[in-house]
Amino acid sequence: MRERLGAAANLLRQSRNFRRYAVARTASVLGTTTAPAGLAFALIEQDGGGTAIGVVATISMIVFLAVTPGAGVLADRLPRLWIIVTCQTRLRPQPVPLRSAAPARLGHHLVPGRPGGADHRGRRVLRPRGESLIAGIVKPEALIPANALLQIAGNLVAIIGPTIAGLVIAFVSPGWVLGWDGVTYLLSGAGFLMVRIPAATNRSERHGFAKELIEGLPAFASRRWLWLLTGLQALTSACWGAGFTVLGPIVAVRHLEGGAISFGIIGSALGIGLVIGSTAALILAPTRVGLLLCDGVA
Repeated sequence: MRERLGAAANLLRQSRNFRRYAVARTASVLGTTTAPAGLAFALIEQDGGGTAIGVVATISMIVFLAVTPGAGVLADRLPRLWIIVTCQTRLRPQPVPLRSAAPARLGHHLVPGRPGGADHRGRRVLRPRGESLIAGIVKPEALIPANALLQIAGNLVAIIGPTIAGLVIAFVSPGWVLGWDGVTYLLSGAGFLMVRIPAATNRSERHGFAKELIEGLPAFASRRWLWLLTGLQALTSACWGAGFTVLGPIVAVRHLEGGAISFGIIGSALGIGLVIGSTAALILAPTRVGLLLCDGVA
């Protein structure tokens, strides 16, 4: 335990590059922890109800699942940091930020006095995860404390974000929460630009895009632990989405005093549990990680 804590402290003290990456990633998380509540309560205010929330969540997930395999192949072909910065700021040559502009533009439509409607184009066009960048930022022996620190920072933000979102929704407007989501993406993109990633070496021979996409399927299916955990994650995500993301705001409005504020406090309480879990990952060294993950979900 002492060795792990010492390694984490040394990493924060000695690696400026890691600190920059952690700040940029945490800024992005600050937006994503507030945006779902803002969108849900905005739909409720426009008489959308649970059906509208469910439809939006379902379409968003379908698009995400459709583009993710191709995004993985693309991430192997292009500099991953460049992809992340592009997704955080813009995806097309026009001076219109994509991931940052979509929430901000949506918030603009939903603040009081603005016409109704929302523009979700490009919200999930391409959302590669930045975790793989860590291998190029820190040494292999520092990967565990680095990932644990990132999770702790993100989960600490997850404690603050939902409550702030609930207060803003209750006293101002859901649109301002979505506008803030756009601002955090811009800040995150600027932070990622300051991260320095060593150039990739020993890259394997590239084939056609479709061929590489097809080759990934048997590689995935051949690893039983991977598809078992993926299936478990898919099941729990579906239950979570239906229970908390879709029904949670409706129950909060109809049955909980304070509505959005109560919903935000519940979200913050979940963040506390996540902080405890990520801290345990930093100080403990389980031998059966997969089994622990499955037991934790159960």
